[in-house]
Amino acid sequence: MSMTDNAVELRTSTVVQLPNGRWASGNPGRKPGSKNKISNEVLQSIRDMRGDAIQKLWELIMAGDFKAITYVLDKILPRDRTVQMDDASPSTVAEMLISGEASPDEVRSIATALARLNEIGELADIRNKLDQLEKLLSDDVAR
Repeated sequence: MSMTDNAVELRTSTVVQLPNGRWASGNPGRKPGSKNKISNEVLQSIRDMRGDAIQKLWELIMAGDFKAITYVLDKILPRDRTVQMDDASPSTVAEMLISGEASPDEVRSIATALARLNEIGELADIRNKLDQLEKLLSDDVAR
């Protein structure tokens, strides 16, 4: 074995991929997010099927396929529905839960949103009071 063969062997034996999947120092591997030629070809072929997939989905919907209809509705309709309330009092929210007008998850979301809005209002009040105090202090110092 020649000296250059030893150098190649040494160089390849130090190229190590760590157990976490990253390359060892000095061997960065591919840049994050880079795609190889095969991945790009697969993505392009999926894009090319777009028209056929929509046509097939349309046929299934027209045939009354419940899974296809559900899939389309899940993609089109918003995840959360809008809940109409007369007022935002805790008793109104509790009544909606009791009567079944809103699910427990919806009531939880409503309560969280109301709590956040209340915190925002309190912060605005604190900011106004702080501004008033700063103005009083600056007026007092100016005298």
